[in-house]
Amino acid sequence: MNYRYVSGADNGQFHSMDEGDMLIDGGIWATSKDGGAVGSPYKVYFDIYESVWGSDRYVGVTSVTPDSELGKITNFSGSFGLQAAGEYYIVAYKVNDDGWNLAASGTISTE
Repeated sequence: MNYRYVSGADNGQFHSMDEGDMLIDGGIWATSKDGGAVGSPYKVYFDIYESVWGSDRYVGVTSVTPDSELGKITNFSGSFGLQAAGEYYIVAYKVNDDGWNLAASGTISTE
């Protein structure tokens, strides 16, 4: 995440989900920091949207503050309740640029 906003919809990363209780689980870590970076990374938000005709439906958000030690994984999770079967995507963002470059991985699932 070298920018402060990354959208699964913009990148064509959609997830076909069955109906059920939706969860997100993952980890995030700092890969590097730019000159002039703030002392520690800002909080990162993970929004979930359902891709529908017209305006996409906002499902919910979870957030995490990455560790300032390069490469140290900070886990995150969130629960979004019962969701219909459909196509979903994640938007990851920071409110302001902090000069920290991040990577993350994880899954969304329904149970």
